[in-house]
Order: sequence, then structure tokens, then C-alpha cells
Amino acid sequence: MNLFKKFAIRGLIAGAFIAASVAVGTIVFSPKHTNAVNGYDCDSNAVIYCGARSVPELITKYDNYGSAGHIYNDLHNVYSAFGISSDGVHRLANNVVIGQVHSDGTVWIGSKMIGQNALTAGRQNKPGSFAVPGTGVFARPPSVSFDSGSLDAYIGFEDGKPAWAILAACGNPVSWDRPTVTIAKQVKDPKTGVMAENATFQNGDHIRYTLDVGNTGRATANNVIVRDFLPVGQTYDVNSTSVDGRFFGNGVAGNGINIGSLAVGAVVKVSFTATVSLPETNCSTTRMTNIGAVIPDNGPSATDTANTDIVVSCASQCTLLSAPTYAIKLGDKLVFTAVASVKGLSISDYSFKLNTKSVQSGMGNTYEFVPTETGEYTVSVLVKFSDGKTDGDSGACAKIVKVYKDEIPPTPPTPILPNTGAGDIVGIFVATSFVGAIAHKLYMARKFARL
Repeated sequence: MNLFKKFAIRGLIAGAFIAASVAVGTIVFSPKHTNAVNGYDCDSNAVIYCGARSVPELITKYDNYGSAGHIYNDLHNVYSAFGISSDGVHRLANNVVIGQVHSDGTVWIGSKMIGQNALTAGRQNKPGSFAVPGTGVFARPPSVSFDSGSLDAYIGFEDGKPAWAILAACGNPVSWDRPTVTIAKQVKDPKTGVMAENATFQNGDHIRYTLDVGNTGRATANNVIVRDFLPVGQTYDVNSTSVDGRFFGNGVAGNGINIGSLAVGAVVKVSFTATVSLPETNCSTTRMTNIGAVIPDNGPSATDTANTDIVVSCASQCTLLSAPTYAIKLGDKLVFTAVASVKGLSISDYSFKLNTKSVQSGMGNTYEFVPTETGEYTVSVLVKFSDGKTDGDSGACAKIVKVYKDEIPPTPPTPILPNTGAGDIVGIFVATSFVGAIAHKLYMARKFARL
């Protein structure tokens, strides 16, 4: 890849910012001092003549396209080509961090290397440089133009990570290779067993999630944090996390897990399960969105989502309509009681009928039946639930009542069937044998007496 293409790709990467609500894994750098220590570089190679010894001076020169006698109308375009926005320059006033750019292309904050393969730019076309379109500057590695081993620089941050720099002595911009992490979040469909973006589950199910984490950038991603944001109603299953099939511990649904470095082109699969538990009153299908995030300490973060549709099934029915008896005399009163089982819903109405005519409706689950004529009646109840569905009006929730004028006929006794079990057969056999033996003995005694 030629230097211009390489530079263009870096410009796109440096200008990208993923707005993810993940304040995890961000490295906090405290300033050592507020002014750079290098001297002014007042020559024709400086992007800003004589540079800037402080951030306020840098911001003033940036806003005014330089200083008196040295105005550069392309200044904002130069910085933009290196992924440095006007907002980024002005943000330096809130957190001044001084770093060093070395001639070998590495970038440092204190003893920590935050970048490598750096590119910078100057207004002189030195050997090994290439023109930056739309500007009057030329890009090249620091080794082409640095006269010293390292130069102080104001470090700019994007997404909480070091992303670019401005050399204090000359105002020249600096960018470097950064990782571009990716994440693909999926959920395992319980019916097909296939990983998908969306799947349907029953309340109480265990849900398996996977997060495919990769690096498509131009630098190794360091200290990569993988974190999952479970929706309310889902709970992480302890000891369920694996990385590339190997148990990794817990924390992915908390502060995240550190999977270490992720090389350029590498892909790692993180998997875990969670249990869903919604209130039984949610008698419907609820969509729950799960968010996965990957957060390196030297590049922008990335997020992805997977949806789960949770079905909460409610079992509510009329189970019984009962009374003390189902045969009464004319003028007597009979109280019927309706019983309904409810899960996840509430009862909104009990509707009683006498034969096919509605006789009572409301929240009362008892009905007093006082007949005015003899005959046979059917008393039934239909129960209505808070989801609008009904149950009853037949089966155990409908009873037949007989009304008599005078006395209620006695209930016929239940016939007692003869016991023909094996024990009785044996008893009959024993008794018959005993009687037969005695008769035979008497017969033989008489026979011998006549001899």
C-alpha cells in the first residue's frame, strides 16, 4: 500500500467516533505539566509558525489560522486530514496531556506507549513525503523530518482514548495506527439451535448469547474489555462465560472481562447464558434488547445488539361451580360458589346464568338461587379475566339443580355387589371341604356299625 492510501485510511479511522454509552476500559491520563518543554520551531516547515507553548496559545492560533505575518488558510484542512476536528482542538483546554512523539514512529504518554507507525506532516516537501490533498503540507514518518529523538506533543482523545497529537514546537499534526474493533451479537434460537439476531423464548428460559469480537484495524488492540449490558428481567448465569470454548470466569455482565490483546485480523468468540424472569402479570410477548460492547484501551469502542422476544403465558380458568346440594324444595335457597384459578391475570367479572338467562354479573363469586317453580334448572358461571378472555359456562362450571314441590325423594342407596374375590372363593372351598369330611365320617361310622 502506498503512503497516500495508507494516510487516507488512517484519516478515516482517526475521524471515526463510535458513540457508545460504555464508560468502561477508558484510560485516564493525568497531565504532568500544562506547557510543552520544547522550544519554538520558527521555520518554513512548521504547520503553525513557531508552534505553541501552551494549549491556550495553540487554540488562539488555530482559531486565527496562525499569527500575524504567518496566516495559513489551509490550517483547519490540515488538521482535519489527520482526524483532528475543531471541537477536538478546543477540548484540549479541559484536560492537557503532554506526550512525546519519537522519531521511530512511536507515541508515548510517560512510560506507556499509546501508538506506533506514526505519520506527521510539514510544509516542506522532504524526501520520503507525499502531498496531502487540499492542503499545502506533505505527510511522512517522523524519521524523515525529526532532528531530535522525540518532540513534545499535545495528545488528543476521542471516545476517551488517545487518538492524535499536535507537536508543540511547530503545530504539526500526528496520527498513528489504531485498532478498529468489531462486535457481532447473536442469540441462540431455542427451536432451531441456530444463532440469530432475534429469537423467541418462554419466561424462565436460559438464553445463550454469543459475541464475536474482531479487529479490522491496523494495530493490535490492547487490554480489550468485552462487556454485556443485560436488560432488566434477565440475570447472568454464574460460571457460564467461555472464550473460544474455554471457561473464562465471570464479570462479562458486570464490569466486563479483559480478554487481553487482539491482533489485527483476529476474531474471538465470547459466549454466556442468562435466565429471563418477568412478572407473571406481563401476560404478553415482551421484546428485550441486549447490548454487547468491546472496549480496547488504544482505540474506539464498538457495540452491537440482539433481541429476545419473551412470551409470558398466563393460565387462568374457571375451575368449579359448587353448592351444598343439587336437589331442593320449592321456596328454599341454594348458594352457588364459583372458583377460578388465576396466574398472571386478575378476574374482572363473574357472570351467572339460570338456564340461558343472565341473572347476576359483577365481582361477586356467589349466587343465591331461590326457585319459584318446580323443575330442573341449569346454573352456570362465566368468568372474565383482565386480558379480556373468558372461561366457564360449561363442564365443572355448570350444574343441574332439581326443584321439588314437597319432599325431596330419597337418594337410592348404592347397591352392594357381592364380593367375588379370591379370598372368598378359598373360604367357600375350605368350608365345603370341612362339611363334606364330617358327612363322610358319619356315613362310614354307620356302615361299620351294621356289620
